[in-house]
Amino acid sequence: MRFRPAGAFSRSNASSPWNATLTKGSDWSVRDLIYEYPSTKRGVRGVSAHFASGAVTVVSGVNGVGKTTLARVLCGVLREQGGRVLRSDEPISRSDRRRSSYFVMQDADYQLYAGSVADEVVLGRGMDEALENRAWTALDAFGLRDLADRHPLSLSGGQKQRVTLAAAYCSMQISWFSMSRRAGLTAEVRSRSPTGVGRWRNSKDHRHHHRMTSCL
Repeated sequence: MRFRPAGAFSRSNASSPWNATLTKGSDWSVRDLIYEYPSTKRGVRGVSAHFASGAVTVVSGVNGVGKTTLARVLCGVLREQGGRVLRSDEPISRSDRRRSSYFVMQDADYQLYAGSVADEVVLGRGMDEALENRAWTALDAFGLRDLADRHPLSLSGGQKQRVTLAAAYCSMQISWFSMSRRAGLTAEVRSRSPTGVGRWRNSKDHRHHHRMTSCL
């Protein structure tokens, strides 16, 4: 399992609401992290890593190396069996990790419930003017405005992934975890997203089809 900082957010967009949200958090880290599944004894053991705020960290490696397990521990889905999870060098509880994280699954179909793309990105949140403006910003950022009235399940795989990322943006969560072999983002969307995503997609790890976990 490899950890690769894929770049900070584009300076050209530093003043946008998109970057203002994604850069407001604190650095995360894990130290000597352990989690093993009882039935298989597979998982992560003794992992230490740093995840910078306002940047993408790509976790790459072959199937079964523990990337998804690590992400699940980080966002509080699983409780670590050993080691520590830290934010700003202070321990962060599992419940706090759940409240401040958004997990984007590899198969977007499991996270799509609403009848339209526009409804999906604000699902479960009380609508007000601020959220409506934020939703349109998200739809524009991910190239989804023209698909706002479409049913999410009628979209392509890449479009569905972009809907789940737009929903993550609207959730106001500090940290995002995305599980994917390919990001499924168009060149237009990548130009408004973390600069490192496009660079990593052209790297050797991506060409060799390693799975990845992106931690934002």
